[in-house]
Amino acid sequence: MNNETITSQYLNAKQAARFTNLSTQSLYKFDKQGKGPIKIKVGGRVLFDKNDLTAWMDAQKIKH
Repeated sequence: MNNETITSQYLNAKQAARFTNLSTQSLYKFDKQGKGPIKIKVGGRVLFDKNDLTAWMDAQKIKH
């Protein structure tokens, strides 16, 4: 695993997966199902805003 520090507001898929503690495959699966976090397409790149990832994770919380 790369020890690269995540300092940018915008993350690529690999960084977003690490930020959310998911695999990139899970992140892509959620996206394909329409259940993933908001993404930004810039040219051929897909980026994720840290604030959107945090909001998406908060929305996944469940009460028992």
